[in-house]
Amino acid sequence: MVAELANLTYQDIETEADRLSARWNYHVLEGKIVNVHGVPQGGSVPAVMVASRLELPLTQEPGPGTLIVDDLVDSGKTADSMINAYPGAYFDALYRKPTSPPHLASNSKTLQGWLVFPWEPICLLYT
Repeated sequence: MVAELANLTYQDIETEADRLSARWNYHVLEGKIVNVHGVPQGGSVPAVMVASRLELPLTQEPGPGTLIVDDLVDSGKTADSMINAYPGAYFDALYRKPTSPPHLASNSKTLQGWLVFPWEPICLLYT
């Protein structure tokens, strides 16, 4: 069975980056979040967008006070591993699946199907 494709545009990503940033702005103002890290590779582009909106630096090494950003929470394995590896950091994602663990990125937009991000080469879908 072939999964339905959800082709996302940069406008879609910008909209969700705005929403994610708005969710965390209060924590930034309180000084609880001091930088942003993108989960390689899918979270890199969203992390740049979120860092710019929150006027925070990007970091290669997450730690306490870091907002870790990913493009998608699916099974939750990546999110859980990041949360466990970096105590005191925060985690969020642009999108989640209907079957994603409810405690991860619970306010992110829920989409079904195979998400195709605009920075992904289409050839990767067929390898």
